[in-house]
This record gives sequence, structure tokens and C-alpha cells, in this order.
Amino acid sequence: MIMQWRQTEMRKIWLRFLGPAVLAAALLAGCSGGGETENVENAAADGVLTVGILAGEDIFSYTDEAGQLRGVEPQLMERLGESLGVSVEFDEAGSLDELLNWLDLGQADIALGRIAQRDEYNQKYQVSRNYAKKGIYLLTRKNDYTDTLAGLAETTVAVAPSISAEFRVDIPYLDQVVMQEYGSVADAAKALEEETVSAVILTEREAMEEIAQGSFQAQEMLNGPKESYVALMGSGQQELAASLNQVISQYLDEQAGGAEEENQTEETLPAQTGEEE
Repeated sequence: MIMQWRQTEMRKIWLRFLGPAVLAAALLAGCSGGGETENVENAAADGVLTVGILAGEDIFSYTDEAGQLRGVEPQLMERLGESLGVSVEFDEAGSLDELLNWLDLGQADIALGRIAQRDEYNQKYQVSRNYAKKGIYLLTRKNDYTDTLAGLAETTVAVAPSISAEFRVDIPYLDQVVMQEYGSVADAAKALEEETVSAVILTEREAMEEIAQGSFQAQEMLNGPKESYVALMGSGQQELAASLNQVISQYLDEQAGGAEEENQTEETLPAQTGEEE
């Protein structure tokens, strides 16, 4: 169904977690010294873990009425802080470039916010395991519903710069359209509004931001590739990454267990409840 974003839906995030794992002792006992590892130790010793997070308004990260960050990503970081016995401070970045710059300058211990796994990150940073996977989206004008490029053959389709070359090779029917590059999502959306292009290929977060303007609709691409979202740390922060990976593993196990329970419950319910969905 067409993507709709309502605040109540954004709050349907996981709120349950297994009890705090005994990770702090393993983390601190395993530190071997050295530049980046020493930074991790100092962060724990100071009692503060600084997290740079990309601003967004979705189930991964959003701001509630009280101005507090909520969602999957803040929850993961809070659980990491609990496991290390430190508090967590969030700094919201306005762009991915700003976020990565904070990490490069040591102004953030961890950077996250729907950062899609890229080979280039492995060369420069310590990369966590993925905590979520999401598909890419097709942005179209209102009433031009489509979830595939199959019906757009020989038309011009814009591709956001966030869609990397490694993803493009796996996009179904991309070779049947005329692909147009744009320097920004805003430029691509303007071309769509002016009917210069028939659709825009972009990430879910980018699609959400554009449909908030009211002129467009978006749909996850059918059989399209999926992005894996990860957190980034300094290249020497193996111990911090190991601790975060354990927290992520707990989260994924909790999600899998919750989905299984939900399926079992649904099987026991009558086919007709008389309630609107």
C-alpha cells in the first residue's frame, strides 16, 4: 500500500528488550590500549557516550512532544549506554556529511541514522552489524501509482545521488528506462513536479520527506534491492563495536520473537473480527 506516515504509526516501535546484558565488564576487560581504543575507554570513564544521529521523523528516529529522541536508533544507543554503565548524549546532524565529519574529528563516538552499508565505510571506520534493512522507493506524482519500472520503459527516470552504483545494478528494469542523474533529491523532485521525469528512485527517508510536501506519493520498489543500516565508529574501536553488535543481536532476536508470537496469535483469532483495520 502507498506509504503513509502518521505519528501514531511511528511510535509502534519495539519497546521491549531482554534484560541488560553483562557487556560492560567484557568491554573494559578486553581493551588493549592504543589510540582509538583509548578514546573508547575515555568515553566510558567520563561517563558519557556521544552519539551523532541523523535527524529524521520515522520509526528509526523521531522527536516526541517533549523534544526527546525516540525510535529504534535512540533505543539501541540507550541500551548500549546501560550495558556500558554510561549516559548517552545525542547530537543531531542535518546531513550525512556533517555526521561523518563529527566522527572524523572525534566529536562523536558513534554515528548512526539510517546509514546504508557501503564498502567505502569498511576502509575507514569500524562498522556495526546491520540493525535493519529497507528497500528503495519510487516517488511519483499523485495518482501515478507504480511500484516497478516495468511500465515506465523508455521514459526518463531520475535517480537520487544516494542510490549507489552497487545498488543500481540490482534495480529491476532500470536498463529499460532513460536514467537521469541529479545533484540532489530536491532537483529530482522539481523535475518530477514539472513532468520532466516520470519517477524518482530514492531512499525511504528521502521519499518520506518529499511526500510530506503533499505533491507526491511513494511506494517501495517491487523486488528491488534493500539497504542495510549500520552504525559507524572509529576504525580502532573494535571493543565498542563488539558491544554494540551484542545489543543489536538482542534487538533482532527480540524482533524475531515478537513477530513469531504475533503470527501465533493471529492464527488463533477468528477470520472476521468486525473491526476496521
